[in-house]
Amino acid sequence: IVSTASAFRSAVDDDTPAVVIVQGNLNVGTVSIGSNKTIIGADVNAGLSGGTIRVRESNNIFQNLIIGPASGDAMEMSGAKNIYVTKCEFHDSSDELCSIVRESDYVTISWCKFYFNNTHSHAFAHLIGNRDDRTSDRGKLHVTMHHNWYGQGIRGRMPRTRYGHVHIYNNYYNSV
Repeated sequence: IVSTASAFRSAVDDDTPAVVIVQGNLNVGTVSIGSNKTIIGADVNAGLSGGTIRVRESNNIFQNLIIGPASGDAMEMSGAKNIYVTKCEFHDSSDELCSIVRESDYVTISWCKFYFNNTHSHAFAHLIGNRDDRTSDRGKLHVTMHHNWYGQGIRGRMPRTRYGHVHIYNNYYNSV
């Protein structure tokens, strides 16, 4: 159980398998998550804010967390494998709320809510595959997105996809 930003950073820093329970809303800034971590919110107020949650390893689960506000992407999966995000709330970033890029593979995002309280010209939900000339993404980016809610303030990219194999079903869109 972690209740400070420094304790969270220490708990997720390496690749040792661990279940990390987040207590409270922690301003962790930009932080990289090691492999083999299950990160779960202790209650409805549990969250991570202040910067980008960088997922660059494998075998991670994120559950019951409020992610944001954030400078940059709220969460970026870059080269990540076998990632499951469920029952999380993403809001108010200066870039995408959740990007899945650079050969990430086997990602599932389910039962999450995406929104902006303070919308702006770059208020986008997802980017899957980041550039047209990044052909190394071909054959990767297997992503499933189901039962998510795209709420207020989102201007697009629900999702925006390049090269990915994306399975999208039963999502709810009520963003103008």
